[in-house]
Amino acid sequence: MTTLGGLDQLRSLDLRSCVRVTAAGLRELPACSAITRLDLQACKEAVTQEGVRALVTSLPRLRALNLSLCPSLDDAGVRQLAALRALAELDVAQCQLLTDDSLLAMASFPALAALNLSWCGEVSDEGVRALAGARALRSVTLVGCWDVTDEGVLDLIMRAGTTLQHVGTPWGKIVHP
Repeated sequence: MTTLGGLDQLRSLDLRSCVRVTAAGLRELPACSAITRLDLQACKEAVTQEGVRALVTSLPRLRALNLSLCPSLDDAGVRQLAALRALAELDVAQCQLLTDDSLLAMASFPALAALNLSWCGEVSDEGVRALAGARALRSVTLVGCWDVTDEGVLDLIMRAGTTLQHVGTPWGKIVHP
């Protein structure tokens, strides 16, 4: 991706399903530091510890990030994302290594407004309850999170206050006024 030099006006980059993009390639992104939206869905070679570190370092303005279907993304990678202070939208659907520790970290993301955790099988009520601390959170999707119960979801809704507007669960949508 060394040909990206000079693209300082680029705001959005969609590399979805580009399976040959690597973490080394992501290190070239500083040439595109104005990017605010990045889609790396199914880029399993790119989204590693090294790749996440490159994103955090290179793209400080990132507001929307799709890391769904990236099997190497783990709790340590999510903790690194906390450095992206403007991150408002995060999609980590089907990232099977994520646990409640990731949700505890996400609760501290100051701008996080929309979160997709669909099919993250290691997520439970404990992590969902922690999301109540994410003060900007408006929407969370938990479809396929089978260890999340109605009790955990209701506790999140009650503790989150009025900012939370949408919760998607295996049982359907819950809309909170």
